[in-house]
Amino acid sequence: MAAAYRTGPVDAPVAACPGWDVTALVQHMAYIHRWADFAVRNAAAAGPGDVAEPGTGADLADWLRTGAAMLADDLAAVDPHAPTWHPFPVERTAWIWARRQAHETSMHRWDAEMATIGSSSLDPRLAADGITEYIELAVPRIAQREHVELPTVTVRIDCTDVADGDHLLGPVDQPVAATLRATAERALLVLMGRAPGSDFEIDGDVGAASAWLSIPGW
Repeated sequence: MAAAYRTGPVDAPVAACPGWDVTALVQHMAYIHRWADFAVRNAAAAGPGDVAEPGTGADLADWLRTGAAMLADDLAAVDPHAPTWHPFPVERTAWIWARRQAHETSMHRWDAEMATIGSSSLDPRLAADGITEYIELAVPRIAQREHVELPTVTVRIDCTDVADGDHLLGPVDQPVAATLRATAERALLVLMGRAPGSDFEIDGDVGAASAWLSIPGW
């Protein structure tokens, strides 16, 4: 992402984040790394003034790299099962931050590269884990935040390019109404609002697939 920022143009719009340009995206990610790092180090939510801001004229690429390195170091030093704070409706243990920030950084790096150089890619194994995280963390957060009722049907997401690439989305005690097939990268990009649902090959109940693909975004 830092390299994309330096490549520019830094005012290029970011399609997945309406109203943002690359500069705003990098500022956001640099802040989020420090915000997450405060939670990792203190097992508490950051308050006013707890998260540093870049100084006037700061090199935002360096600011991004510095915060990311600090977060990575602190995550490496903490017990993954140590208590922490985070705003998600799952267990409050430190490993959640490692996974969340890996995926958030990877996706926003994709956003930055698409905005500046017009192409990007996601590692298939990381993308497949991103689908698992989407199901375990994003879906309940979307339901909580948006006050929506989730579909009661179950669909299978089949990642065609990774081993153990099957994911169940919906009640696990229900029969599978449809199978959605794509590479892990394309599947995650669809779920994260970066690609159209038509990127999935759908077998079975198209309505069931559409119900899940139409819930509000993460």
